[in-house]
Amino acid sequence: RPYVWAEPLARTAMELDRAPPAAAPVAEEPTGQSLLEQFGADRPGMPVCLVTGFLGAGKTTLVNHILANSHGLRAAVFVNEFGSVDVDGALIRSHVDEDRVVSLTNGCVCCEVNEDLAMQLSLLLRARRQSIDVVLIETSGVCDPDPVLTTLQQIEDVDRVHLDTVVCVVDAETISDPEFGGSLDAKRQLAHADVVLLNKVDRLPGDAADGAEERLRLCLSDQDLRPNILRTVRAQVDLAALCGLSLRSTGRPSSPKRRRQDEALRRHHGHHHGSHFESFSYRASKPFDAVAFEMWAESPPPGLLRAKGLLWLLGIPKYVCFHLAGRRTNPFETLPQREPPCGSEIVFVARKGAVDKAGVIQALDKCLC
Repeated sequence: RPYVWAEPLARTAMELDRAPPAAAPVAEEPTGQSLLEQFGADRPGMPVCLVTGFLGAGKTTLVNHILANSHGLRAAVFVNEFGSVDVDGALIRSHVDEDRVVSLTNGCVCCEVNEDLAMQLSLLLRARRQSIDVVLIETSGVCDPDPVLTTLQQIEDVDRVHLDTVVCVVDAETISDPEFGGSLDAKRQLAHADVVLLNKVDRLPGDAADGAEERLRLCLSDQDLRPNILRTVRAQVDLAALCGLSLRSTGRPSSPKRRRQDEALRRHHGHHHGSHFESFSYRASKPFDAVAFEMWAESPPPGLLRAKGLLWLLGIPKYVCFHLAGRRTNPFETLPQREPPCGSEIVFVARKGAVDKAGVIQALDKCLC
């Protein structure tokens, strides 16, 4: 059963506000070097770490984990939202200064806002290079990383950057689902990875994680140079395992693996995703009734792939973060901030024509107080 919070009626607003995140084991790969030494110290230019993965896999959770455990590493973050509501950016800003986060909304970074990425990255580096050690780029969940990698390669010399690592986050629960981890879009994301995080393994019963990893390895079996696979819970991983992987695996700074595979992928696959996904948003200036919204979230409309938003729930003094992937919701968490909520915003992603948008809006209107 999907859940919104463990005890919907008994849990008060103050209890929700105080609830700490669940502890989780960290996948580790020990190293004797510091993070700064690992993140491209032996290569010229600003190191860039690209975080990709399908809808709801845990990309923002990984970025927040990196920021919260950076050990003095100064990061700038680019966040790409396929829709118009900047939920992930709002979550990341709770871990890093506002001027270190750049949101790219209303399109995918592999197509509509690709040029914006190049321009914003150039502007940021010219203004803040001396105060930044690494750039993190979180793609949208429907992004094909290929055009993004091409853009980064094109500006390497001009803006003095280098692609250090491509990390792909995979949801262990949905790896076989043809609409999620088993989709062609998700497999394209895997093809570019230096390291793969098999995330949310705690949600699998018994030894099912072994089966999920076996299916993942099968998806990677046609790659000449296969990425490292790390099992994670809440995307918690030793950051040294994500740094300098191109150098570690090949011994050469030019990342021949990625370029060789990218060229082959471009020739054989091209870039297709833009025509079969769509997003729409919902906004309300009244608070939601928490119980009514929970009932809606437990039975989302068929065809909906992803929903996320910042909610104003009656009786909760802060914005509440809402995440839904398929028919599964995450426990609600409040957004750290001082201003009281004054409205709600939710963005939805679906395959084109698969969801009755008017029906979704009408159903949510009925949940308002």
